[in-house]
Amino acid sequence: VFTERKTNMELIFRAADKTAMTTQRILNRMEHRLGSRNFRKIFQSITCDNGCEFNSDLIETSPITGKKRTDVYFCHPFCSSERGSNEKQNQMIRRKIQKGTRIESYTDADLKNCCDWLNDYPRKKYNYATSRELFNAELKKLGISTNIKFL
Repeated sequence: VFTERKTNMELIFRAADKTAMTTQRILNRMEHRLGSRNFRKIFQSITCDNGCEFNSDLIETSPITGKKRTDVYFCHPFCSSERGSNEKQNQMIRRKIQKGTRIESYTDADLKNCCDWLNDYPRKKYNYATSRELFNAELKKLGISTNIKFL
């Protein structure tokens, strides 16, 4: 689960496991799809918890250019408040995907529906605009097509 901080746009990906290599593969696929320049514009930094699936060397380096593609920051251990928007998004995801259930019991369509619901949810803090509307406006400011697919 990736939460874009400015607009709260949520990206949910199915992962085979919780390893750094799997996280790297997901980011690499996004970069290939978006192009290195667009990836760097959209994901200027990534803030992670201290889970084993986050390795700054693997996340920061582009397999396409071999150069740095983003900055990675880590929260302090046991300080979920440092990732408040992500924690709130996870809480909302739990309305659709119950904690304790095996993710394998949900189809890709179920995960997409959850992600769409979350991104199309009007937010009071954004004057009832949706994350998708705000994210698309930010993409336009960056000169990036709003028809992009992340995976």
